[in-house]
Amino acid sequence: MLNKIYQKNKEAIDYLFWGVLTTVLNYILFFILSKSPVTGAQINNSGFWLNFYNTLVGIICTLFAFVTNRKFVFHSKSTGLKNYIKELSIFVPGRLGSIVMEDVIMSIGHVYFGVSTLIMKVIGEIFVIVFNYVWSKFAVFRKR
Repeated sequence: MLNKIYQKNKEAIDYLFWGVLTTVLNYILFFILSKSPVTGAQINNSGFWLNFYNTLVGIICTLFAFVTNRKFVFHSKSTGLKNYIKELSIFVPGRLGSIVMEDVIMSIGHVYFGVSTLIMKVIGEIFVIVFNYVWSKFAVFRKR
């Protein structure tokens, strides 16, 4: 029965699994940077550092997500460097857009309303996950 459910919803379940791993990587890297002795005080007082570290982590996670989405979620059949670069060139702008979306959500909530970074990161991540799935499915790895 579980196998039947999995097969029926394979793409969404695989996306959720790899998305959770990407999110965990995102959180670990973000909080290592934001809580390090060198950067911790800066991030708590500055929207710039909050966005800088979030963006840096977002870039790293974007590369991880591209590889895992391409191979394990959407099972891209495109071959050759040209097609790989084409998919990457569509994937990256969507992910950069979602990084900006998360930066804006985090800045508004944390800097202007004083909501904790963790809560704002969770709220931002909800929007990012939905946007990234739709972007990947219909713009990047769509069946041609």
